[in-house]
Amino acid sequence: MKRREEEMKRREEEMKRREEEMKMRKQKKYEMKKKMEMELRKEEEEMRRNEYEMELRRKEEEYEMKMKKQKEDEEEMRRNEYEMELRRKEEEEKRYRNMLIKERLSKELAKIEDMRMEIEKVIEDLSAQQESLQEELKELESVYEELESKNDFESQEERKLIQDQKMEIVDRIKQLQVKIDQIEMKRKTMIKRSQELEAIKQKLASDIENVMVEEEEQRRKQLVEKAEKEEELRMEKIKKMKEIEKIKQMEEIGKNEENGRNGKNQKNERNARNEKNKTTETNTRNYKKKKRNAKETKRNAKETRRNEKDANIIKSKIKRNETFRS
Repeated sequence: MKRREEEMKRREEEMKRREEEMKMRKQKKYEMKKKMEMELRKEEEEMRRNEYEMELRRKEEEYEMKMKKQKEDEEEMRRNEYEMELRRKEEEEKRYRNMLIKERLSKELAKIEDMRMEIEKVIEDLSAQQESLQEELKELESVYEELESKNDFESQEERKLIQDQKMEIVDRIKQLQVKIDQIEMKRKTMIKRSQELEAIKQKLASDIENVMVEEEEQRRKQLVEKAEKEEELRMEKIKKMKEIEKIKQMEEIGKNEENGRNGKNQKNERNARNEKNKTTETNTRNYKKKKRNAKETKRNAKETRRNEKDANIIKSKIKRNETFRS
């Protein structure tokens, strides 16, 4: 009986000990679970803090890049304005020089035209003199033929008188012939000079035409440069609007990140970032494509202007050669 009681007592103690051990194990598991949850929360807080710091650094870097790009754009704009001002002054000086050249050529052209008109008048006067002398020469030849045909003379004195008259007529004919030849030489010289002046006149007219063509080319070039500048400003405006929209999107994303810290918000934020990155990449590709197209258009315009200028030069040379040949 006593032994049975001891056995029961021992069993009760054993059960109590096992219960205590179970309680201890449960307590230990609970503490381990709490510890793991705390560590997990710490890790999550650390991850969120790191993500927030990374986002802040990214925004700071983007802001610095934006300010740097803005500064470079401003410097580029100032440089372009300076170069445009230099080109404008050079073109103004060139227009002024062309104006002076055109005025000088016009004055020379008017002077040569006056000289040519005077020479034409002299040629007309010489032709009239030559015609008058030719008529006088014909009359003398007619008188000489009449005297030559006369054979019956009343006396020796009459014969001698007619012979003297014939000699005088012959001398006069020779003088008239010399005068006519001199006038003809002078007239030919004047005609040659008139032709030379006409050639100079054609050359001056061609030079004036070349100056006018050059002025027209400069005006067309200015219009093309103005159109290119307007297109560049339009593209720059579009680019700035896209950058402003991008900054607004980033600010909105930053607000969402600050307001929502649970798993769902994080997932939404990741989706928003991915969508933003896709949009940014698409916008970047579109901008690069437009920039390439603008460069290609500008290059084609320059090539077209160069070809037109070469064609105009060739046409002017052909026209000048045809003028000189004529």
